[in-house]
Amino acid sequence: MYFLLKTIVGTMFMREDIGMYIPLQTLDRFNAAVLELYRCDSTSELIDRTLAYIQTFIPYESAAYFPVSASAELEAPISVGLDERIFAQYHDYYGRFDCYRTIVFGQKVIPIVDRASDFLRFADWGKNEHRADFLLPNNMHYLLGLQLFADGGALMSTISLHRTNRQGDFGDADQQLLRLLSPHLQENLRRVQTKATQDNTALVIDRIRTGYGLTPREVTILQLLAEGRSNKQIAEQLCISIDTVKTHLRSLFSKTKVSSRAKLLGRFMKFM
Repeated sequence: MYFLLKTIVGTMFMREDIGMYIPLQTLDRFNAAVLELYRCDSTSELIDRTLAYIQTFIPYESAAYFPVSASAELEAPISVGLDERIFAQYHDYYGRFDCYRTIVFGQKVIPIVDRASDFLRFADWGKNEHRADFLLPNNMHYLLGLQLFADGGALMSTISLHRTNRQGDFGDADQQLLRLLSPHLQENLRRVQTKATQDNTALVIDRIRTGYGLTPREVTILQLLAEGRSNKQIAEQLCISIDTVKTHLRSLFSKTKVSSRAKLLGRFMKFM
């Protein structure tokens, strides 16, 4: 994986003619950060580490992850270098004046990465209440965002990086590094969320197994049913006949005191 990452970013490293110079040391830190993300086991750990690791190759003063839709895996914001009380201030008052996010999220195609200075003239933005009374007093002079999307393409959450006036604006190379990070972060989000679902399913099935005295084969068939497999698919996967599958299903119905496949899955869902 390290070699592949070096190959991907190495092309940009050589393109000094378009101002996309990225020091080799920065690329090394980027690669190290990406590799660490694949070691995370939960969504919260992944977001925590992402915010920390980004700072190793894109300097920033503060950063925040916050959900945009109800489908976001984490419902509460996560931040670095910010007083968490400001999230309540934003939610309760200043969010309604956030013209920057309104513009970015109002794009026909929402950008994966956005830089505030590309969307707003700071001279005009300075008159905005959200910027003048909220961002600037909290040393968020320059903003760089990374959007995260659900599998269906809907906007799920965003990561916002902030710099002070002293640090100056984010550069083109900073944006490109976030674009390179995006597919790795999205893949790891899918991975940890799938793992969480599988772990929860395994826990539920173990409770049902214990509570109803299911055999190992019945547990396997229940798992396949929960995955939406048909009798034919179960028979093919387990190398047994459809009649044998039906025999196991009848046993499952009897032990769990239900009369149909739908009611069996309904019983299963009650344990979720």
